[in-house]
Amino acid sequence: MKLLRITMACAAALLLVASASHAQILFGPNLLQNNSFEEDNMGIPNYVPGWDIVPVPGGGVDFPGGGEQKDQAKAFRFITGFFGDDRPDGSLSQNIALDPGFYYFNFSGYVKRYVLGDGFALNPDGGFVTVQLTADDAVVWSNTYKSDDAWHFFWHVTPQPVQIQAKADVHIIWGTKPGLGTKTFDVVLADGMGLQAAKVVPEPASLLVLGAGVLPLLARRRRA
Repeated sequence: MKLLRITMACAAALLLVASASHAQILFGPNLLQNNSFEEDNMGIPNYVPGWDIVPVPGGGVDFPGGGEQKDQAKAFRFITGFFGDDRPDGSLSQNIALDPGFYYFNFSGYVKRYVLGDGFALNPDGGFVTVQLTADDAVVWSNTYKSDDAWHFFWHVTPQPVQIQAKADVHIIWGTKPGLGTKTFDVVLADGMGLQAAKVVPEPASLLVLGAGVLPLLARRRRA
């Protein structure tokens, strides 16, 4: 019985490898709601339709156009102005429920961050913005950018299948360097967010691999 369990486990692992290496990755539609922040929040303070926000105290959300956006007509923007103390980080996130299984992910978008110090001078090292993809709260991929007042395009395709039990999450996290002093403007923007998934489905050839590993053992057990 122990040998059978070991063989089944090895065959399952081989099946996953064979499926991932031979299957063509076909990503589905964008899983994110309001991915380009075109939906209006109807004037509700610190509300972003489709997203969960943890605001920095004293700041507020708006959805600028007029050249401030990167994709379509609007972008997400959070502004905190004229403060000299250290404040907690802010975050914007979205949860996507998924069936259990193994998935490839295609994660992309734009983020921008800038911090203006005393005298409205740009401080590239004064703040950060981090984009993050998690699977059941475990970090799959993360990247951090400075507050350099430039749009940064990020794009990550997971090189290996990611195991999911219940959910994936997209996070945008921003903060300011402690002890920085006066901040005349503290701004983060995001736009054109995308998350696509492709579930790993075993191909017939992969199922043959599984059968080739298990059936001889079952036949041997019958002869015994």
